Amino acid sequence: MSALELDRVPVLNRPCYVSECKEKTADSKPEFKYKLGMESHKLFVNNLPYETTEEQLREMFGKISSIKSLRMVTTKSGKFKGFGYVEYSDSNSAKRAILELNDTLVGDRKMSVAISNPPGKSTSLKHTDSSLMPEKAEESTKRKMKMNFMIPRAISKPKNKQSEEVKDRE
Repeated sequence: MSALELDRVPVLNRPCYVSECKEKTADSKPEFKYKLGMESHKLFVNNLPYETTEEQLREMFGKISSIKSLRMVTTKSGKFKGFGYVEYSDSNSAKRAILELNDTLVGDRKMSVAISNPPGKSTSLKHTDSSLMPEKAEESTKRKMKMNFMIPRAISKPKNKQSEEVKDRE
């Protein structure tokens, strides 16, 4: 067994993250492990109790057809987030599972089952000081705005006219 096969395998009830060590270059982008488009044979299962186990999900969805894969989404600390993915070998099984299991009570919560269609990745830039600036601002204005960005509002701007009068007296 290679080390990469141990990625996300629970160790002491916490997922173990293993990835290939690659040198970063200026044009390298991180890869996302899962598909981002609609997959008619994969289901998104939401609103599950946090105590739900993998065995419980396998039992519920296994009644429909054999499960190709099941993934319960967890935090880095291993706590179940209340949603996951169930993959069947064909789309007909997935459609049947939606009809039979959507809005089923699991514990005290109503489970939601739908075809997996994750939203596309955001192309927005990371927030930096310069991303908060207007694009057409002159260099001196940008510098001034960056400096104001660092000063708390309570100090830099008076709240009302009375506070302006107090500053004038001092």
